[in-house]
Amino acid sequence: MLEPHAPHETIHTWKDFFIHIAAIAVGLLIAVGLEQSVEALHRLHERHVLEDELRTECETDKVHAETDIAEYDARMTWLLGLKQDIDTMLATGGNANLPYRQLHSPPHLHDSGFGLLLIISNVWETAKSDGRLALLPEGVKATYGVFYRHIDQYNASNLADVELARQQQAFADQFSDLRQFGVPVLSRMSADQLIAYRKLVMERFEQTRAAKRVVTFILGDVTFLLGPHPNFEVGPELTQQLLKAENEARNAHPDDFAGMADAIDAEDSVREKAAAKPAGNALR
Repeated sequence: MLEPHAPHETIHTWKDFFIHIAAIAVGLLIAVGLEQSVEALHRLHERHVLEDELRTECETDKVHAETDIAEYDARMTWLLGLKQDIDTMLATGGNANLPYRQLHSPPHLHDSGFGLLLIISNVWETAKSDGRLALLPEGVKATYGVFYRHIDQYNASNLADVELARQQQAFADQFSDLRQFGVPVLSRMSADQLIAYRKLVMERFEQTRAAKRVVTFILGDVTFLLGPHPNFEVGPELTQQLLKAENEARNAHPDDFAGMADAIDAEDSVREKAAAKPAGNALR
């Protein structure tokens, strides 16, 4: 910081005194102004760094959200196929010889233990804890806040799914062979057990469907945030733009039950041609 110094010559008149005071005042104003300018530039730099970090995190989350939507569609198809198999077993008095239906996940890297790509919020959480969120304009901060609240809902939904998957697996394990542990043989279940298993399957189906809905909201939010010229002015227009992006993402990824039924029929056709023996993957 700049420091004013007293003049070397002696002050003899009031005029000299006031000139000296004015020089000190101007010097102090210049010093304070320079210090505030440096601080403002530092805050601006920090803001730009934070915005870049958030954008990079959003780009990763967008890819993961799109992949997870495909995974949820595959799971719903699998679970509906299981329900159809259970209904067939009930209709035939347990005499249908059905191999266990497999889950066909889309090909992608799995960085979690249950077949989903994690939607991350590390940058946001760190900035929230160290106070850097205050650097963001209110509209930007509010929009990111909606996005990351949806991520919190998504994480809670996945925890619920893990518990339902555990219950489904524990039930299935009772009816599996040691050499193919986790792959239940449906013909070993009584009618009451088949009904109980169907209940578990459909509970997980509804949980999966709800999780997919949250992911479509996340995809809409992140698409808006990564848009070329998003309007972050706080007000009703910002809310409407965000809702529009979320609805567009949801409409782009509907629950295609007709497509699921076609996929189940195609798999059934393949199974009919294959040897009638229990096969498949463990529950996930």
